[in-house]
Amino acid sequence: MYSHSTAQLNGPGTRPEYYTHQLSSFAMTDSTDTFLNGATAFKNAMDLTGELWNTAIVRANEIASQTVEEKKGKRKGR
Repeated sequence: MYSHSTAQLNGPGTRPEYYTHQLSSFAMTDSTDTFLNGATAFKNAMDLTGELWNTAIVRANEIASQTVEEKKGKRKGR
């Protein structure tokens, strides 16, 4: 299992650098226990990804609705 991350080591507006980090490995054909550990780790990672995705969508929608409200307010204030 791997994770990926980005960083802008030279500051904002510069080209990002991408990193891959090995978290763990599972020989899925080794034994039943190894398979179950690997499958469980994968399922947990997928569940966490789904939660983080949903949280990001909710936050993006909040920001988008604030932006729409601000634009409406500026039009009324003319």
